[in-house]
Amino acid sequence: MAAEPLRALSVYAERGGSPVLRGVTLEAPPGEVTVVLGPNGAGKTTLLQVLGGLHRPSRGRVLLGDLDVHALAARDRARLIAYVPAVLEAPGLGQRVEEFVAASRYPLHRGLGLGPEREDLEEAWRQLSRVEADRLAGRKLSALSSGEKQRALLAHALARGSRVLLVDEPTSFLDMRGKLLVYKLLREEARRGRVVVAVTHDMLLAGLYADQVVLLSEGRVVAQGTPTEVLSPELLEKVFHVRVELLRLGGRVVPLPVDTA
Repeated sequence: MAAEPLRALSVYAERGGSPVLRGVTLEAPPGEVTVVLGPNGAGKTTLLQVLGGLHRPSRGRVLLGDLDVHALAARDRARLIAYVPAVLEAPGLGQRVEEFVAASRYPLHRGLGLGPEREDLEEAWRQLSRVEADRLAGRKLSALSSGEKQRALLAHALARGSRVLLVDEPTSFLDMRGKLLVYKLLREEARRGRVVVAVTHDMLLAGLYADQVVLLSEGRVVAQGTPTEVLSPELLEKVFHVRVELLRLGGRVVPLPVDTA
């Protein structure tokens, strides 16, 4: 994969006429897990959708290397960027799981309207196995639990093999084993040269797995850097309004919320 960063340059965005992002600038390099961390209402989902070309900023630009993400045709953007929403939407819920995952590879067929080929289904099985969801094959998406749908969504994005992987709260419906598995996979994908950006409000997971943390509050970047630089008790208390103590595990800084501020 080409080693090109994903950059937001002075991005402003609105929802329903109200400002959500206020001059966000960040760079997510390939080979690293970039975690956008912030409380509810910070603008994290809007930022991820702007980075993925799904929500147009009112000002500013998003670049993948030299490519303007919002100037790309939808099909070309889909080949380059895989976006994982927090919740699986209604369209497609009648599909079987393996068909849904294989369908993520349709943009690779140059829009010829082809159905899933054998290699697509094989890749779907491979990614379902990686997210420990191969047992879901043959079942309809509508019959899955929230956590099972979340695994299917991640497998769907992984199967495309795009340069950029954007994931919105990928562990909100998962148990602890599932949470750790997801972030382990995100780290593996980053090490393969992908740009990986994950949105979360979970400061513990950010401390365990992020290479870079972007701390977002009220649509603005409060801090950006390594976990050691960003995950300080003072900054986290200011943004989340909780008291935080730091644990040091294997050379990493892991924040632990202990009480409301």
